[in-house]
This record gives sequence, structure tokens and C-alpha cells, in this order.
Amino acid sequence: MASNLDQDQLMEYYFSVDRISGAIRVCDWGGGGLGLLVVKGREHGKVWCDYRGDFGGIFPETIPGEDSGHMSFL
Repeated sequence: MASNLDQDQLMEYYFSVDRISGAIRVCDWGGGGLGLLVVKGREHGKVWCDYRGDFGGIFPETIPGEDSGHMSFL
């Protein structure tokens, strides 16, 4: 069984702002979800979802029905 220290370290990593450096918040989708625009790095111009507030993780926003990868800001 993991110790409280291990769990605390995991939570600190999971919610760290370092995990979203190079991105800015562009919208609040409710239900703990945020829209992030990546402004720095190889994902520059792409939109990502941040659902860490309800332990849903961080993942790229996609366009339903399209196979073009994930959504750009434009």
C-alpha cells in the first residue's frame, strides 16, 4: 500500500502548473473542465482539455467526425 507521502507527491505532480506551462486558459467548460491554448512548444496553436479538477486528466481537444488530429485555435 502506498504511503501518504507517495500519495501527496503524486497529487502534487498531477496538479502541478508545470504540466501546463506554455498554455493559457481560454475557456471554462464547466464540470471542472478548462480549455487551454498552447502558445509555446510543438503543440503551439492547439487546444487541449484540462479536466484534472475531477481527475479526468489532460488531453487534446478533437473535432468529432474528423480524423485530422486535434483542434487548432483557429
